[in-house]
Amino acid sequence: MTTADWTWLLGEAGRLRLRLMEERDRSFYCALYSDHLVMRLVGPPLSDAAARMSFDSALRACERKLVLPRPKPLGEGPVLDRGEASDVPWHSRTAPYHGLRVVAELAETDEIVALCGVDRWDENGADWELGALVPAPLQQRGYALESLRALADRLLFRGAHRILMRCSPENEAGRGVAQRLGFLGKEVAIAGTRFMLWVRGARECYGSAHPERGVNFSFDHGESR
Repeated sequence: MTTADWTWLLGEAGRLRLRLMEERDRSFYCALYSDHLVMRLVGPPLSDAAARMSFDSALRACERKLVLPRPKPLGEGPVLDRGEASDVPWHSRTAPYHGLRVVAELAETDEIVALCGVDRWDENGADWELGALVPAPLQQRGYALESLRALADRLLFRGAHRILMRCSPENEAGRGVAQRLGFLGKEVAIAGTRFMLWVRGARECYGSAHPERGVNFSFDHGESR
């Protein structure tokens, strides 16, 4: 077993600084999740009371220490069947094993510009899901892209096998971020709901001269949709 703090995941990331969410971020978190402009392609905006409860739960998760075995060797990971996400983590679980909320702030001014989700979906620490919310006035400035790039690269470097992202098929901004980060995508369905599933894998990621590009190893050899 390995016990990890989160210093390896956080810190400087270009013009940004990443840190775990804290109590002082309550108002920012609640404003994001209750803003219909931010949530319009994510899900229903939360009421004030629901946002506060969500923050309390997320903060408790951030305060938990991570203890997990090392990921299984590459090649033992799951394979996605074409057209259906038959073994993506949330197919059999309703909640991740561990969920973090990471705040991205401008290194020069400390202004908070994004909130990222970093969720561990398997007991071995091989599968992680990333996501980001950015306040409406700060969108289209690259904050989600830069935050998620740093998080994905660091997770893969530390032994993750597969980084997942998902968004609605209509979320053009989300699709653009995933593609620019080197994720490969396809439209899938779970429980009657269709969404874009994006995957970036580690099988060849650090055996090449360009580790930042990521290599997908979870799809079959058919063309992604």
